[in-house]
Amino acid sequence: MRTEEASVVAAGAAAVLPPGTPDIKLIADPETRRRVAMAAESDLEAFRYAHWRGTVTFHDVAASWFHMSDPNLPDELRAEFKAIFPGLLDAFAEPRKGIITAYFCRHIRVAAALTDIGHAAGAPEGVPEAAMKGPPPPGIQTLLDTEADGHADPRADSHAWRQRRDRDYGVSFWRRLLPGGPRIFEPAPAASSAIHIEPTFGDPEDWKAKEILFQCLHLHYKALEFLTPQPRKICLRMIFGVITTLLGTLDHRQLERDTGGSDTRPFGADPAEVETLQRELAQAKAYYDAAAQRQAQLDYLVGMVMFLALAVAGTLAIALFTPLLDKAATVAVLGGAAGAVVSVMNRMTGGSLKVRPEAGKKTIRALGFMRPVIGATFGAVVYLFLDGGIVQVVSPPEGGANLAFYAALGFLSGFSERFAQDVIAQADRKPTNAPPPPPGTARSPARP
Repeated sequence: MRTEEASVVAAGAAAVLPPGTPDIKLIADPETRRRVAMAAESDLEAFRYAHWRGTVTFHDVAASWFHMSDPNLPDELRAEFKAIFPGLLDAFAEPRKGIITAYFCRHIRVAAALTDIGHAAGAPEGVPEAAMKGPPPPGIQTLLDTEADGHADPRADSHAWRQRRDRDYGVSFWRRLLPGGPRIFEPAPAASSAIHIEPTFGDPEDWKAKEILFQCLHLHYKALEFLTPQPRKICLRMIFGVITTLLGTLDHRQLERDTGGSDTRPFGADPAEVETLQRELAQAKAYYDAAAQRQAQLDYLVGMVMFLALAVAGTLAIALFTPLLDKAATVAVLGGAAGAVVSVMNRMTGGSLKVRPEAGKKTIRALGFMRPVIGATFGAVVYLFLDGGIVQVVSPPEGGANLAFYAALGFLSGFSERFAQDVIAQADRKPTNAPPPPPGTARSPARP
């Protein structure tokens, strides 16, 4: 399969130019070629500014890769793209801690790259900025020299530039005085991107291929957000393997069409190739689901441990300073909390505990914290219903063993919510020895 894989390993600021150029068809209409050249010249100016400013995206890298060997462009323009491509690749890799591997197609305009996974998981949203390179492009020098319109050179006074940015985005003076600047009021950083896909000019054309790429990107974002480092790395490698296999297949098919080869079928014509990719993607999704579920269960357990720490401290305080530990109500509450914890741990080891990872770590821990609270509440309610004589499910044993009795009932209430609900439901049921209704309230018999 004649595909060109450009494996680019960026170490520090170093980058290697991919050893090959894409094959792009020549446009027959001269006017169309002229318009394509004008658009490429605009792209070149934008790429130069992005390179100097340090805000290079993968779109800049991929578009420059395809422009530098486009036969529809003049040789001088292609040479300028070829000269700037290594710098763009370097500026893209630097703030993302390097490119692990990249795939640039030769016969369709699609490229993909995998950057450092650990860095992407903790990076905030936005375009990472690399160090500025050299003097600014001549086309924007006059704008940078004009202070009045707010386009001053940010290299001249970085502190003044940050102040102007904070003012433009509405950050108050008092927030800027606090340690950490305005970020102290921002939420926790969301996951950035580790897999970068850049399709241009509508490639790939097949909608089934587009769907697989969308699914890969969607799963990649979820893996960055909800997985821990080791399973995250494995999952993203599996996803990127699906992407490179798909791009290689599409690139080979386009080559066969261009050269009049025998394999000119559109993608998806053979159900086996689509099923293979979907099966590999399903394996990556199954791995993500299992790893995310384990992580969510651990977060749930952390929330319960936080409650247990408070419960132990409260129990010690009660034992040292009050006589409430000898009360039936107290042991029923503590037994309910302990029963809830044991119930969750039993379901966790048995595999029946299901938690939604997409709820977020803070929400899952809060739910884990509330589970023993619910158990303690059930223990207290069951104690009140039994001790108050509202229901007559069971009775304390003779001989004064009320503490152990209510502790066991509290534990059972926290361990099994069904038991507590059944006890509470007894209060809504009509007693069997209820007196008959007073005269005049009974329903009249039906007429014959």
